[in-house]
Amino acid sequence: MRLTCIWKWAAGFLVIVTLLASGPAIGAEQAGARVPFVTLEAEKSRTNAERVFMTDPDRWPPTPAAEASGRAYVELKTAKDSVDFVSPISANAIVIRHCVPDSPDGGGAIARLRLSVNGAYRQDIQLTSKYSWLYGDGSPWENGQGNTPTEYSHAYWDEARFFIPGGIRAGEVIRLQKDPGDTAAYCRIDLIDLENVGRPLSQPPGSLSVLDFGVQPDSEDAETTTQGIQACAAAAKAEGKMIWLPPGRYLLNKRIRLDGVGVQGAGMWHTTVCDTMSGIATNWGGMAGFTLRGKGASVRDISMDSLTCTSRKKNWIALVGQAEGWEIRRVWISHTGAAIWIAGTDGVVADCRIRNTYADGININNGQGNTTSNVRVENNHVRGTGDDGLAILCNDNKGNPASTTKVVMRNNTAVAPWWGANCDLAGGSEHIVENNLFSDGPGFVINLPPSFPMKPLSSAIVRNNELIRCGNNLGGQQRGAIWIYPGSTSIRGTFLTGNVIRSSLYRGIHCAGSEIQEIVFRSNRIVAPGQDAIYIAESVKGSGIFIQNSVAELSPGRKPLVNRAAKESYHLEEQGNSWRTGRE
Repeated sequence: MRLTCIWKWAAGFLVIVTLLASGPAIGAEQAGARVPFVTLEAEKSRTNAERVFMTDPDRWPPTPAAEASGRAYVELKTAKDSVDFVSPISANAIVIRHCVPDSPDGGGAIARLRLSVNGAYRQDIQLTSKYSWLYGDGSPWENGQGNTPTEYSHAYWDEARFFIPGGIRAGEVIRLQKDPGDTAAYCRIDLIDLENVGRPLSQPPGSLSVLDFGVQPDSEDAETTTQGIQACAAAAKAEGKMIWLPPGRYLLNKRIRLDGVGVQGAGMWHTTVCDTMSGIATNWGGMAGFTLRGKGASVRDISMDSLTCTSRKKNWIALVGQAEGWEIRRVWISHTGAAIWIAGTDGVVADCRIRNTYADGININNGQGNTTSNVRVENNHVRGTGDDGLAILCNDNKGNPASTTKVVMRNNTAVAPWWGANCDLAGGSEHIVENNLFSDGPGFVINLPPSFPMKPLSSAIVRNNELIRCGNNLGGQQRGAIWIYPGSTSIRGTFLTGNVIRSSLYRGIHCAGSEIQEIVFRSNRIVAPGQDAIYIAESVKGSGIFIQNSVAELSPGRKPLVNRAAKESYHLEEQGNSWRTGRE
């Protein structure tokens, strides 16, 4: 009777939260972000070099293949080695996800490739390991902090972007080949992105150009550039206008406060803001970048990068703040600590690209006492983060009185984080995580550990997401693609429905933790899991309702559902699933 009552309440909650969400349920729509580029995996392309695949997911530290997109790559070792990509589109720009050897002192080394199109030489490409190759002490809980080499390496991959002289047409073949004069032991290629980049945007009417405040694009004078942009921000606030950043690169040595002010660039391929600070930040928001405050602050159509941030010990965050009615759109962020770490109400993060950070990609949270509500995170593409790709946090540190509620994460892609999870839901209420694509990382987690105090998760819907090759082995835990862990507080009112889990490294759905979890699992599909499809650990308490879920392509000896929890502490109900009702 108790479980029946929970389900009746659950059905009502499902209707209520669906109405609260902005827009209807997406249902059968393809999961993930809609992006203006195409991604081509090296291991699926034509090559005369070695294809390297992950063979041991239990290995620690992880191999480069374990951290690669697709869990595989191509390794170019000699001048004869190459990999060919047939372009499905016309394009004038390329992104190369690569791994080249580090220098003996850990400061980074250079390697070179040659790019040709249909056999004709186009350009030389220089790659660096400056922002990759972090090192730790070998412990699974030490995720690579610094640049001093040890035998325990981590964070192998970086990305470099270039315009292609003359462009390419659909059907033409791009060849990446190790430069004959390059002395690096290898160049590993994970993937490329191809894109047809448009012309720079024009200055919006009614905006103030930083050029009128003594700022010169591509200047090496960070002090003058920073002072000019600060002066432009003050004038824009006084006049109710927007800041215009024309095409070029702008070096910052301090953080710029946007108090109800917007920043507009010429496009993420054309306007770049770079951090030039070095040393250890006193706090994650204390370095260069932008802080959003007040009402109506925004950042649009720029890229943000760092000249100095090369490890987790030198963190800075590109975009921080606590604001009302704020927007972050079409911003490309690389080589920061976290990329976006923000609180506030009625906010939007949309159409952004996050690459190769040392901490979280997009983190929506309640800060140090900032109530956060009605935030949409939509159509972002996140790859290679050093912690959670996407995260919703409701922090309870030091009795934080604020809440995080009504955050919607929809139609995002998060690929190959080298730490954390593809998406982490940690406390709060009335959240919706739907139609996202998570691949080649730990996967989706509801993680409430004692080490990072969070408020309970009191209500959430997680639906229509796709998880591919997800899961990880942290400290021998062999976590599932969906990992549910109420380690310090409860999970209630939560619904996982319509999710598809393919080729998980271990379990598909994995329930652990010792606090109460009351979850409804409905119409989820698990295909080809590495271990048992659904696993409920001995410590689990609360209730689980499994309705119309399906499991396919189990390995011999594996089971669709294993319940190790005690009957007196965990109530299991099964209705209409693809397997026979029962318990382990």
